[in-house]
Amino acid sequence: MKKILLMTTRDFRHTGGVERYLQNFITYASRQKWPLTILLSERAKGLCGKREAVEYVYYPDAGRRLQNFFRFLNPLLSQVVLRQQVRPVLDFLRPEVVLTRDWNVVLLMKALRKDIPVYFMPGSLLKMDLQFDGPEEGSVLYRLSRRLQSKLLVALERSALRQADAVVVFSQALKKRIGRHYRVPEQKIHVLPMGVDVRDVSGNGAVENGMILSVGRLAVSKNLHTAVAAMKGMEGYRLVIAGDGPQRKALEEQIRTLKLQERVSLLGKQQDLSEYYRRCDVFLHLSYYENFGQVLLEAMLHGKPPVVLDPAGEGVHTASAEVIRDGYNGFFVANDPAAVGAKIREVARMKRQSLAQNCREFARQFTFDRHLEALGRLMEKGKK
Repeated sequence: MKKILLMTTRDFRHTGGVERYLQNFITYASRQKWPLTILLSERAKGLCGKREAVEYVYYPDAGRRLQNFFRFLNPLLSQVVLRQQVRPVLDFLRPEVVLTRDWNVVLLMKALRKDIPVYFMPGSLLKMDLQFDGPEEGSVLYRLSRRLQSKLLVALERSALRQADAVVVFSQALKKRIGRHYRVPEQKIHVLPMGVDVRDVSGNGAVENGMILSVGRLAVSKNLHTAVAAMKGMEGYRLVIAGDGPQRKALEEQIRTLKLQERVSLLGKQQDLSEYYRRCDVFLHLSYYENFGQVLLEAMLHGKPPVVLDPAGEGVHTASAEVIRDGYNGFFVANDPAAVGAKIREVARMKRQSLAQNCREFARQFTFDRHLEALGRLMEKGKK
């Protein structure tokens, strides 16, 4: 196995799907004794935990940001600063292969060391992210700057996808989107199913009847406003939402307007979701843009069949059809609050022993060991 450098500019204070994936990657790669070095910003010190046989190296995080109209140039400015910070570290480490989930790292590596193969593992596409979670409200100049930045980011992401030696994705849906939106050669894109932390999740916590759990960033694409609206008239049920993000204030206002303060709770960021997965009666995930859905597998590991939007529905861009068989290990529902409420009641009334078994058996196929074995084979093949 070559000397591997896993580099990320992510902030491990966040607890989203990408950060959980990276944490699991580090844990399982260390168990397999991969020759792995982790390169992180100094602000991540102490946030990702130490693992045996893994070397941690930090680069200084001293990048400045423009705050005026020209803030749209920040992605380019960040690249210049990042190169200055990382060049001496890279010369010292001398990796033989680079893994990253960040487009800016791909561009950085290809600018500094074209001879090192870079494996890019995007979790989503900025082009799609910006379509659903677009510019926030603000002055005309601010919104214009954000639009210009969006165009620049998409151009940079396209360049990263084309420059990467291999693009590794978790679903056929994302592979098709990359090919369609960015015209990346099909033979460069490899689908390796997601790995999740498969462990004993039995626990002792009893299920709380009527507790509905949603997990995810509070963003427009997660469609949480439909989940909240579905709680109107749902006596005996309560919705618990774990996560944080730009839609928090809008959701709080919706909860107040619908007078659902006693029925909907926003928990904010949670480091460990196991207790909530165990306790929930129904797992609800109504995202209409998702390139895999790590939380779906996590819920299934706890025996909870997810209720998700029908992937064939209008405006729904998910990979749910690759993960869920309707009625076998989850349920599809229309993007309508009344339909969602009816589906929640239907699932809550079911005897779900066989469903829970189906969920656990399906999710246990997606082990991190299996994921890393496939990734290792891909990198070994790339050596030739």
